[in-house]
Amino acid sequence: MGLSTGLTGHLHHVVDPRTVTITYPFTDILFMIIGAVIAGAHDFGAMAHIANTKKEWFEMSLNMT
Repeated sequence: MGLSTGLTGHLHHVVDPRTVTITYPFTDILFMIIGAVIAGAHDFGAMAHIANTKKEWFEMSLNMT
């Protein structure tokens, strides 16, 4: 993995602990959590609010990788 590897490239190495039906890729969820925390989210409700408010930005950012 080179120095130019983006955040999602590094997140692909995190093992997904879920065993139920998966709707969203684990990497996408981690990316949104990190983005929401950087934006000031302090709890899951705030993370969801930011993810929904910035949905188009997250979709664009995740599709670029």
